[in-house]
Amino acid sequence: MQLEDLMRYPDIAFRYFGMAPRFEWTARRTVAPKQTVTRQIVFMVGSLCLGYQNLGMIIYWVRFNSQQKEISMYVAKIAEMGSVLALIFAGFLNIWALTSKRAQIEAVLAELQEMYPEPRQRLYRIRHYNDQAVGLMKFTVNFYVVFIIYYNIAPLVLLLCEHLMDSQDISYRAQSYTWYPWQVYGSPLGYSAAYLCQAIGSILGVGFSMSSQQLICLFTTQLQLHFDAMANHLTAIDAKEPTANQQLRSLILYHRRILRLGDRVNRLFNFTFVVSLIVSTIAICLTSIATMLLELHKALLYISGLIAFVFYHFLICYRGSVLTLASVMVFISMQLADFMQYSDLGCQVALIRRYGWSGRQSPGAKQTLMKKVIFVLGALNMSCYFFSFITYGYHIERKTKEPIIYVAELSEVGGMLWFTVLGICNMYTLLIYRPQIEELLEGLEQLFAPARQSPYCTRYFYDDSALKMKRLSINFVCSATYYNLLPLVKLLSELLTESQQVSYQVQSKAWYPWQVHGSTLGFWIAYASQAFASVMNLGMMMATECLVFVCTAQLELHFDGLARRLEALDARDPRAKEQLRALISYHTRLFKVADRANGIFNCTFLISYCVSSIAVCSMGFSMIMFDLGLALKYMVGMFLFMIYTFCICHNGTQVTMASDKVMPAAFYNNWYEGDLVYRKMLLILMMRSTKSYVWKTYNLAPVSIQTYMATLKFSYQMFTCVRSLK
Repeated sequence: MQLEDLMRYPDIAFRYFGMAPRFEWTARRTVAPKQTVTRQIVFMVGSLCLGYQNLGMIIYWVRFNSQQKEISMYVAKIAEMGSVLALIFAGFLNIWALTSKRAQIEAVLAELQEMYPEPRQRLYRIRHYNDQAVGLMKFTVNFYVVFIIYYNIAPLVLLLCEHLMDSQDISYRAQSYTWYPWQVYGSPLGYSAAYLCQAIGSILGVGFSMSSQQLICLFTTQLQLHFDAMANHLTAIDAKEPTANQQLRSLILYHRRILRLGDRVNRLFNFTFVVSLIVSTIAICLTSIATMLLELHKALLYISGLIAFVFYHFLICYRGSVLTLASVMVFISMQLADFMQYSDLGCQVALIRRYGWSGRQSPGAKQTLMKKVIFVLGALNMSCYFFSFITYGYHIERKTKEPIIYVAELSEVGGMLWFTVLGICNMYTLLIYRPQIEELLEGLEQLFAPARQSPYCTRYFYDDSALKMKRLSINFVCSATYYNLLPLVKLLSELLTESQQVSYQVQSKAWYPWQVHGSTLGFWIAYASQAFASVMNLGMMMATECLVFVCTAQLELHFDGLARRLEALDARDPRAKEQLRALISYHTRLFKVADRANGIFNCTFLISYCVSSIAVCSMGFSMIMFDLGLALKYMVGMFLFMIYTFCICHNGTQVTMASDKVMPAAFYNNWYEGDLVYRKMLLILMMRSTKSYVWKTYNLAPVSIQTYMATLKFSYQMFTCVRSLK
């Protein structure tokens, strides 16, 4: 993929929305379509329409201020006009910025083309950053296309509704309030002219705003690519080599060139950044006010504007933050501790000490006596709920005689019982296997030292695992928040509606040795107890899951690095046999580390399969038997179990796929140019790599997506069986 391939979406925005010729530079291969006279006329007319719309809205604003009106109506109208004026003004300024600085932008593109790496340069992650840029620009185009269609279609839909309803007074409302020197209200011709004027101007303004954002995405992604390559080059330098000084000197010049290019990009979009900061801040405020004070159909129109401004401002700030982080990473070497960020967070939520090893630079905080006492109380509290749910389930039979209600109540309690069992199992794994986990992390730290060298894509696997753990953590936090807020919302609604009977319903039905229903004190004690248990339970699950993610990412990193080193091995080199012997030893060591990780999490894998199968069935049945609020709660629980098991199975599949890279890498090596000893050694490695490495649950079932699908299938079979009792 070349730099020109990344210009697809900026070209679309510029040519088809902005009606302007695409950006050109000397090395661009494809011939640009000619800028026809029609397109030039449309561009000029659209620019004039957009410029006049700024003036027309200000005139309308002045005329509106001179009229008598209510305070609420005045504020709503001012907010409405101000938000649209900010949108139009931002589009007009983007037209001016891109048109006046076209030559400088093309000069930057030419320099980026000159610096663009060749496809076979190993230290450049071209595909990763190009896919990132293309995905972001594609989303931007889709977002703005939907926005501009909605913005221009809404007035026509309103007019059509008024016409079909035989309204006596048709509003003739265009996209926004603007003063025109001709009559708009009551005149179909005048309304059509105003509508077309605003439509052409808005499309042109959105096209240039879209182009600005896509150019920012393109430039920042390219700078990221070069900063990342700079870091990889620095990591790959061997100070013992005679050419190390020359390599370092060239890298210093390379770094200087990247910084100068970044400064040029900054100067190009300085005006855009200022406009984004000022206009977006004002527009978000005014659009929010207009959304609250206007009618529903008008509020929906301005909600889209609010989202557009938030997205516009966020994207610019986000790309700036990403670029800053990329420039800082030149001087920072990745550590294994960087992968442990979310695992440490899970340990903190679960009130246990984070895992440490001798190579970890930042020591963990000491576990104070107060934290130990709170943890012991929390562990006892969580364990007590295991017996509490069983006791409540035992008493259900005495309360109800209808089989279907009995099964529904039992399913509800069973779902939470299995949730508690999973938390207790994770707590057992984290505490009992703590020395083994720290020993495993110590081994991964020793393996991580060579992973800082050039063949290893450390940053890629870190970004990938961090993103997955972040999403998982957000899911856990949202689930815990919803689970614990639902009883409070229900209680508050009952109190506000002056209900004759307050339910005092806690998060889940359980047996307590004190009265809960009808007792305010008993309710709050039970609520706090369940909230504490649920948060601690999710903390245990999060810590365990993130540890599995860390082990998976490390194994992927090392298997991928091993494959790359095998591909780079030259059988003609006199040192090839020694290098191959070291790689065989490295491969053996990876298998041992993977087996140790499998042994530690065996219990987690097994309980996850067993518990999730039953819990998904129980919560699915509870969803269809109770009211909407409870159904949503159990839907969240069901998805939580499904996501938890999916992440485990997905990690197992990723480890298997990573181990499968070794065999083809060894085969495509130039082994035919090596001697007999070299070929025999390589054959041993290939024979061992023929069989995929698979994590297993006590050698019963593989940890893979296929097993996950089998688990879901079994859950559905149980669900249909239980549902047939109806």
